[in-house]
Amino acid sequence: MIDSINILISRGTVNIYKVLIDLNNNSCYINQKKYDIDNNLINKILDIIVTWKYEYGYSNTLDAEEFTVIINSEKIISYHGKGIFPENYNELLSIIGGIEHE
Repeated sequence: MIDSINILISRGTVNIYKVLIDLNNNSCYINQKKYDIDNNLINKILDIIVTWKYEYGYSNTLDAEEFTVIINSEKIISYHGKGIFPENYNELLSIIGGIEHE
């Protein structure tokens, strides 16, 4: 059972999104603001993330966008990339942005 999902998206030293999804309470904190989310949205996020490789590597581009996603369950699963992204990465960004603008 997954307890939480942590997502950090940054560019250089600037955090774009700092997200905590608490699956036990169906709540989501984006940049310290709380939002309620339903199981359908949580499952959509998980469907996107679980198709990813664990590591996408590093781009040498200065201030490249970097993501780290950590799924906390019985074991911790981590996904990361800097300047190199999964094919459906923008779908995750779109969902986060949609939650934030509700």
